[in-house]
Amino acid sequence: MDKQQIQERQQQIIDFIGEFCAQKLNEEYFELSKRLMQKLGKILEGNPFAEMVMVNGLIVPLNTIPEEYQKMVREARAEGKDMSFTTD
Repeated sequence: MDKQQIQERQQQIIDFIGEFCAQKLNEEYFELSKRLMQKLGKILEGNPFAEMVMVNGLIVPLNTIPEEYQKMVREARAEGKDMSFTTD
């Protein structure tokens, strides 16, 4: 993923956090979580989301899904694409 795609993914996560905080928590938690997310992007070199994948709308570590799906994600990302999964 290039820098713009990383920023878009980071914004998706911040939006998700915002929705969750609006429903379950409050603005204070959202601001704290948003700052943490922004710092994480600065602290980690490269792509902080390279080892994450979305499953059923939740962001999980890539290594927690079956190996065959990990391979699919890595191949898609090598082609500049991304993917997510939905289970039944």
